[in-house]
Amino acid sequence: MPVKDDVGYGACTAKKQADFRYLVGYHTEVVKRMYEKASAAGKVWPPSEYWYFDITAGSGRHPETGEPGSPLIFAEEALAHGTNAVMFLHEQNSGNCDALRSEFSRVSVRATIHQGDHHETLLPSIPTEPDRARLGLLYCDTNATYPPFDLLAEFAEQRLTKSIDILIYASATTIKRCCGAFPEKGFLPLREALSAIPKVVWLVRKQSGRHQWTFLLGTNWVAQRSLAKRDFWRIDSPEGEAILRLLTETRRHGNGVQPPIPDLC
Repeated sequence: MPVKDDVGYGACTAKKQADFRYLVGYHTEVVKRMYEKASAAGKVWPPSEYWYFDITAGSGRHPETGEPGSPLIFAEEALAHGTNAVMFLHEQNSGNCDALRSEFSRVSVRATIHQGDHHETLLPSIPTEPDRARLGLLYCDTNATYPPFDLLAEFAEQRLTKSIDILIYASATTIKRCCGAFPEKGFLPLREALSAIPKVVWLVRKQSGRHQWTFLLGTNWVAQRSLAKRDFWRIDSPEGEAILRLLTETRRHGNGVQPPIPDLC
């Protein structure tokens, strides 16, 4: 995968961004309807403020084409759906943070840029003042590296963010290779890693490309359905179980594991 200014891109990027836009539009609309239903019933939860966390925000744009990246796609969809959104953007590269500040000086969505390693900045970025948990979405796209499942689990256990859904974009091939190459580091197979995050429903997208790129959406909304037209399936459905099994199980080679690629882990 080519990387420019710490932002990865490749043949699957266009599909990733199209599916991300669809998911964000779908998610903000569902949450909006939940707000409206609660308000009509005179309920005080959920609050109308939607929280969006992007833990690898990049510069806001594709490094080669200039097309919108995840932060700007979310902002566009939030505005289109009339979402009362607050964005928490995390990025380690200082140049990318400057680009984000420039982009969001022209966007009418509230956004705070947190510079640094998301392992250190994510949990402290959660506001402490509200008295009720918020609905929203956390997006994790760590290029071709092992996702920070432990951090995501800790985020999902916090009082104010326990109801925020978690969206992960990852290479299942990379996860398998990390598990095979570095057993001493405690890397978990995909199925086991997901089970450690306190979400009651997971959707998995059919894999894309030779590195088995996939989206994983975790939620506590038990009524969440599969999104079959986009190849997103609940993992407790026959289709989702088959996809997750393929993404989790290691294809055997002569030495019993896939050849490791250490620099990806």
